[in-house]
Amino acid sequence: MHSLFDNCIMQHIRDGVQYNTTDVPVIASNKDDLEIVNGTTWNENIVCTRDVITSGSYRVLLLQQPYGAIAQTPGWGAAFRASGTHTIYNAFEFLNSPGQFYFDKTAKTLYYYIRPGKNIGYIENGDYAVYNNINFGAGASSFQARVASGASGMHNVYLKFTGGSGYLFNLNWFQFTGGSATLTAVYPVWDTGDIKERGNKK
Repeated sequence: MHSLFDNCIMQHIRDGVQYNTTDVPVIASNKDDLEIVNGTTWNENIVCTRDVITSGSYRVLLLQQPYGAIAQTPGWGAAFRASGTHTIYNAFEFLNSPGQFYFDKTAKTLYYYIRPGKNIGYIENGDYAVYNNINFGAGASSFQARVASGASGMHNVYLKFTGGSGYLFNLNWFQFTGGSATLTAVYPVWDTGDIKERGNKK
């Protein structure tokens, strides 16, 4: 459900569009990047936002002005309006289907929801991948990754642990398979906040 935000610039012109909080999630960053698309039989209106706020049970997308106001003025049913169907673009929080992507202009990072059968290619030293907001449900018991092309020689492997304060999880082991050897990596244990090596096997 959505409607024009009741903050009048002039008669019949509103400063934003409000949606139920169940329809639009909290937008954490780049709130001025969102685009609202509202199509009619004859045209398509695209208005941009300048901010996203929460007002009661509504998420309010405040429009960039003056274009947000101008888009509401055409006659003959061609104006931007709150009724009908809206499509909102350009927020990381909307990534939910393979093939979608989002470019974070502040972090200069491209996020891509990978399609089945695809992989992250041409990985070089210093590259990394981030997967945000992973829901572990009642708890995950294992982690498995498939490497699409082989690695050879000796390399340093870093596992970075981030999350809320306090205990996150235990790490038992991980392994690489394929080629001429199966390598089971270091068995670490927690010790006063640091990971200490307890041995490895080959």
